[in-house]
Amino acid sequence: MPGPTIVNILPSSGPTAGGVYVYIHGTGFVLDNTTVTFGGNSATAVEVLDDNTLRVIVPAGVVGSQDVEVTTPFGTAIRSGGYTYIAAPNISSILPSSGLLIGGTVVTITGTNFISGNTTVTIGGSAAIDVLVTDNQTITAVNPVGNAGAQDVVVTTPGGSATLPDGFTYVAAPTITG
Repeated sequence: MPGPTIVNILPSSGPTAGGVYVYIHGTGFVLDNTTVTFGGNSATAVEVLDDNTLRVIVPAGVVGSQDVEVTTPFGTAIRSGGYTYIAAPNISSILPSSGLLIGGTVVTITGTNFISGNTTVTIGGSAAIDVLVTDNQTITAVNPVGNAGAQDVVVTTPGGSATLPDGFTYVAAPTITG
């Protein structure tokens, strides 16, 4: 029997913490006798769905592209740089740090590891509007309608999520009494 091959890995990137499922498509996978490593670290929950498909849980790894190896009793297949570990985002600040309950305040979030086209922001659990990653350290967004008081700000990328606890405070509009 020929050794295994790797055709593709889906998804081909994820967080450095690992813990996500990926599918490896190829040939020659052997039920109950196939192992997988990512950058030398063993995958867990290796399931041979058929001789052409594996489902595995990615182990933790370091930022960057890592080789993926599939080993059976008949040999080893290596996909050089087959999986890319992505750093989790970090939030250092949000300015302004308060706005009206009705939303509409343009905020700037600074931090690290933001990914253009693949970053979401929530404030108090509601999705921010018009999220724009201007570079990997800056996001602009419009705060959504919210509840009075301090609310968590969460930035999520394929590398994970970061939370700035009580990072944005919703305030009521002033009332005119006379």
